[in-house]
Amino acid sequence: MVSLLTVEEFRDLPVGLKDQLLAKVGDTNIQFYLDAAADQVEGVCKRYIAARTIDEMLEGKDDRDMLLSQNPVISLTSAYTVSAAGAETAISNSLFSVLYASGIVRWVNPFAGTFMRGHDYRFVYSAGYSPVPLSLKLATSIWAVDLMSPIYGVRRSAADSEASATVLADLLGKYRRDRIR
Repeated sequence: MVSLLTVEEFRDLPVGLKDQLLAKVGDTNIQFYLDAAADQVEGVCKRYIAARTIDEMLEGKDDRDMLLSQNPVISLTSAYTVSAAGAETAISNSLFSVLYASGIVRWVNPFAGTFMRGHDYRFVYSAGYSPVPLSLKLATSIWAVDLMSPIYGVRRSAADSEASATVLADLLGKYRRDRIR
């Protein structure tokens, strides 16, 4: 797992009840909750947030475009066709253009072909954010506080919990990804 937020960064963010929790919880436990909150953030957004390398197999659909599962794409490292027997043949990256923000790989020459139905394609690429945007770090810290508060006896009012859910929805909204293909 790639961490979205360190304990040191958490200490510097303006999050309610953080100081009370820091006094009760050790750094190792806080990092555990930050990582659990990061998993939740990535689950809501339906994508990896922090930059990492992805190795992905996709099936062709007789289309010029292929939608990678993660975005934004930082770089396309390699692409291969994969036979039914599992043999891989490299495809030159120069044959593709990448729409980095959306994660779409497109054949440069529309007459060169398509990602053929019944054929598998393997892509190795880097995707995610580097650095992680502040709004996502803030969402992760709010979620971690929500996870820790009942366990470590820090009381929250119903209004605080409702406000927390609204703020999380606002912070994560633009990063949510619903597959379009």
